Amino acid sequence: MKEEYTLEEVSYAIKKSWCRETCYPKKKSLWSKKNPSLGQAAVTSLLLYDYFKGNIKKCSIDGMDHYFNIIHKKIIDLTKEQFKNMEIPYELSKYKKKSDLLKNENVKKRYALLKERVEGYLK
Repeated sequence: MKEEYTLEEVSYAIKKSWCRETCYPKKKSLWSKKNPSLGQAAVTSLLLYDYFKGNIKKCSIDGMDHYFNIIHKKIIDLTKEQFKNMEIPYELSKYKKKSDLLKNENVKKRYALLKERVEGYLK
């Protein structure tokens, strides 16, 4: 297996690996292939961190937590499409530790599933 992947390769694999089971539980019933990034922010930001380090950040949109990454001083937000026509307040975000996100058992389970799917896709 290839040791290093580009951001484009990993992003593509992540997007192809999203599914209802990797979606945030409160959004599962709304998840569809037409809006695949719905409820995927936390687990996606964790995987991007695994591959590229940088930072994980969290902001709030319409009362919901939203996670994204800062990699090489750029905002990388693979799940922003779920917020059609809404402003994402990146400037109000706070840094989060991977370990803090993984304290949540549901996040840990969904992250493990997405990681397995992405690794299988990249092989």
